[in-house]
Amino acid sequence: MKKFLLYITLTSLPGQAQEINFEQNWIVDRDSLVQRKMDLKEFDLQGKDRTWNLKGIEADKKEYRSRFLEKEETVIGMEPCSRMTYEQTKDGLKVTATEDNLTRISYDMPEEWLHFPMKQGDSIRGYFHGIGLYCGELFMRRFGTYQTKADSTGKLILPNGETLNGIMRLHTERYVSAVYGDKDMLRKGVPTYTVDSIIKRMAVDTLMLHENHYRWFAAGYRYPILEAKVITFKDKPIEELLFYCLPEEQELLASNDVNKEVREAVARSEKGSQAGDETKTRGENGFCYEISQNDYSVTIRYQADHYEKITALLTNNQGIVYQRLEKTGLAGSGQIEFNTSGLRRGQYIIYMNVDGTGYAEKFSVK
Repeated sequence: MKKFLLYITLTSLPGQAQEINFEQNWIVDRDSLVQRKMDLKEFDLQGKDRTWNLKGIEADKKEYRSRFLEKEETVIGMEPCSRMTYEQTKDGLKVTATEDNLTRISYDMPEEWLHFPMKQGDSIRGYFHGIGLYCGELFMRRFGTYQTKADSTGKLILPNGETLNGIMRLHTERYVSAVYGDKDMLRKGVPTYTVDSIIKRMAVDTLMLHENHYRWFAAGYRYPILEAKVITFKDKPIEELLFYCLPEEQELLASNDVNKEVREAVARSEKGSQAGDETKTRGENGFCYEISQNDYSVTIRYQADHYEKITALLTNNQGIVYQRLEKTGLAGSGQIEFNTSGLRRGQYIIYMNVDGTGYAEKFSVK
């Protein structure tokens, strides 16, 4: 059994790192982002060895600004020439309306755009349906199927050569059908489509579009750093887009304290810590502990003069949180145990925050 004593001071990491969740990824009123277009043909969507590389790909000088307005559970996202309306709750985001230069659609069967929380391997799927106008003159019914999956994690090399770790990619695959008719159909009323209606109509649709939308989220950033969209018709691309958002843009956003602390925690995990087997100086708050490890678990045994709350996190080197445990309020001794039997081989980090003072150490699963 391996034992080691820890007394290394770090700040705390509230919540989970690279996981899509409400605390870190909810849309905030009056947020504004700048994106720059890049050439998708120069970019490897799949990423070699789970590394996506933007180095050497030039971004357009033209800026595309997005703005968000939020009132209660309704969020409006405004981009050049388009607008999306969402219903936002602690469970996720649903698309309730879309508008661009050609179409204006309201959805009675909305697509779930984000689900909180999501981690690697999670997926959501369903059907969407809405009605509206095409070119302001024709009735339009838009419907189809979608699936969004957190299909990969890794790192992103930025155009300046710097690397962002703790990346998780969401891939949305969508099949889209549309029906058009006289504008007066909106006034007269149209039959509501059920899921069965959508399935039957799509089975005979020869003009269906196939959309693939990719979003790369980084630990400690509210919105995607990178987005790509590919639309094909009968296996031929008709639209290919890639947009990059400078990380510095998101670091300036208001109400961003949680993400700031996550970014700092990821940076600490990259630097690592080098505590040895020897005993270090006792913490200023009268707290000390030791960790023991066996084939199935890691146990933290601690002694404290007094504490209000202990938060312990088990993460990997990219800041992805696997387990989070808490203890509240008594002086004396106690223990916290993490089950490691389901972890893959590799290096992991335990963070502890005790009333604002932090501790950390690496250990390995072999």
